[in-house]
Amino acid sequence: QALEEALPGGVEATGDPPVFTVTPGDVQEVAAVLRIGTERRVPVLARSEAPAARPPAAGPTMQLSLERLQAIRQLSEEALVVHAEAGVRVRALEQRLGEHALSLGYTLLPDVSPKLGGLLGGRGWGEASALQGSFDDACIGLEAVLPRGEPIPIKAAPRRAAGPDLMQAFVAGEGAFGVITAAHLRVHRPPKTRQLVAAWFPGPASALACLAALLADSVRPAAARVVRPGPAWATASMRGDAVLVLAFEGHGALVEAFVRLARDRIAAAGGATVGEEEPLCTRGPFDLPADPARPLERVEASGRWTELCALDREAQAILGDDLVSCRWSNALPEGGTACWTVLAPEGRIADARRPLFRLVERFAAAGVALSSCRAARPLPIALSRAAHGPLRPWMEALKRELDPAGIMNPGALGL
Repeated sequence: QALEEALPGGVEATGDPPVFTVTPGDVQEVAAVLRIGTERRVPVLARSEAPAARPPAAGPTMQLSLERLQAIRQLSEEALVVHAEAGVRVRALEQRLGEHALSLGYTLLPDVSPKLGGLLGGRGWGEASALQGSFDDACIGLEAVLPRGEPIPIKAAPRRAAGPDLMQAFVAGEGAFGVITAAHLRVHRPPKTRQLVAAWFPGPASALACLAALLADSVRPAAARVVRPGPAWATASMRGDAVLVLAFEGHGALVEAFVRLARDRIAAAGGATVGEEEPLCTRGPFDLPADPARPLERVEASGRWTELCALDREAQAILGDDLVSCRWSNALPEGGTACWTVLAPEGRIADARRPLFRLVERFAAAGVALSSCRAARPLPIALSRAAHGPLRPWMEALKRELDPAGIMNPGALGL
């Protein structure tokens, strides 16, 4: 009754105990939903591209969808800032920006279209750019609602400022501390020149060594990735075990110089250059046509290249024929991230036997950190807690302060 009064026509109840699907149309309605959840201690599961947090065994729950919050409120072509609501799809936002000769600027983002709130609140979407930083860096302000139903505007704190930066509780917070309703993002004018360079290598180690050498020579691609297709994605056109893809953007003469240096370094390292038409050059692993009964899952870790390559050898044994690909990106000379994409297991299977979760168990032993996990089932809380190490006390204290009733996405971040 309280939900119907706050959101006329925006509530649907199913099941026993009931699951209330709520679709607020504005920030005030989002705040009303969270106030009701806090007052009655009803868990609120915020929908995003990641699976919702594990609901409790008994009692009602609320599923919060922001699909009605899709407005692009303002675009400043002078300041190069866009103000958009959290429910807008990133691809739709990019198309709208394109009408004004602007772009989010991420050349090698996977060909998927998460919602803006899911992209910011989740972790592990896309790749950082050497020129533009990560997508998180593009966010210069947020609007969010705390679990007690308090709307708050958040501006990015200067890196030199003292004290906590509350925005970091929401960006990559997986909805554990509140709900993002809108964001202010930096946008970019399209580069004058853009070129892709790609080459096959005998294995990821040699491709990563070539990439590290390029970075050490001050060659700065706008984005870079190394992809090793797994058994579930192998193609007849493969000319090696791993492909290096580099994207260069900027002034024509500078791009041409970087491309020449990259091709020379690739040739010296034994790579076989391929054309931009190679599917692996431009398409992410989410483009694989998946059987509806077997969704794609992914897990990402960060560490040194040597650690990630050793972990990849274990991943091949654990994930077997269901492995779609491993993608190394967010590159620095010494390390970066590795993301494994896999077909979800068929049928019901215990968490302890899920291959992706078995791989996460190996992260600590391999000396790498969990960056993200997007699976058909939520990551077990014990695994999530183990992955965050020394950050646990800070995260738990923040959860108690912002969400004392513990209603927001129970189990997210292991909280």
